[in-house]
Amino acid sequence: MGVRLVFVTKYRRCLLDGQAIERLRLIFSKVCSDFAAVLVQLDGEGNHVHLLVNYPPKVSVSSLVNSLKGVSSYVLRRQLPRIAKCYWKNVLWSPSYFAASCGGAPLDGIKRYIEQQATPLESRLTPAGSPGLTPLTGGQVGWCNFFLEEPFLRYRTWSAAASSSSMVLPSCG
Repeated sequence: MGVRLVFVTKYRRCLLDGQAIERLRLIFSKVCSDFAAVLVQLDGEGNHVHLLVNYPPKVSVSSLVNSLKGVSSYVLRRQLPRIAKCYWKNVLWSPSYFAASCGGAPLDGIKRYIEQQATPLESRLTPAGSPGLTPLTGGQVGWCNFFLEEPFLRYRTWSAAASSSSMVLPSCG
């Protein structure tokens, strides 16, 4: 049986670069082999990864996902301390995940889709000495993420005339 999985980083922070995704490939392969499963394909972007896994019918997807996310968060924190500084309460992954069965679908099409994910080539983390909170300009009130180059993690724009607010999340590109 095959399953396509998508894991998103906590608060969709852009923590993953090419080196982190390569480490994740090794970690996920090891965890899959412990479950008698095979990691067919893995790729991702700064804030999420796509996996294609073949697993035996006796393995539940939820237990496989719990192990994949738990072990990868723990091991990556130890192997790449620069990323560990950006974890929120020692958590890398969002508690949710996407899973889609691939039993009858042609795997080549799914593999092509996962390969097309744009793996980040460089780290988006700023040096450890960077300032933590930076005020935003242009009438915006907000805060910056501690270690990311993004100008904001999220911000609110306030309109005095309409007295409304809107929440915007940054992209990783």
